[in-house]
Amino acid sequence: SIISCADRGFTVASKNASDMVDYLYDYENEIPKKAPQKDYIVVYAYQCRLKKSECREISRFAKKHNKKIVCLCGPQRYLKGYVAADPFEVLWYIKNADFVITDTFHGSVFSIKFNRQFAVLLRKGNGKVYGNNENKYY
Repeated sequence: SIISCADRGFTVASKNASDMVDYLYDYENEIPKKAPQKDYIVVYAYQCRLKKSECREISRFAKKHNKKIVCLCGPQRYLKGYVAADPFEVLWYIKNADFVITDTFHGSVFSIKFNRQFAVLLRKGNGKVYGNNENKYY
């Protein structure tokens, strides 16, 4: 699983993705100026999108590494720790996270931008759209 890969310290880098992120505005003036929290992982996924098995693996990973879970972008059915954050607070949480777990393009981009360790949960497509399509309706 992607979490067990993260436990082993595997790193996947894409030169193309990193180059793209270099062009992003840095948001430093907009990100809240507050003391960084420590010992948490961000789960950046749309509301109730994560499966029970994925949440179980995320919880195991967090417990193993003694980290609190902070869910952004919506609550998850099987995880506690949802934080209703405005867009710049979301960036603050990602910037200061020990680790990010996401299944979205933006979660990946901002993890790269802020040089955070992260894992992407891959989604299968349905033949008409890509699996990690961000235009999914709930």
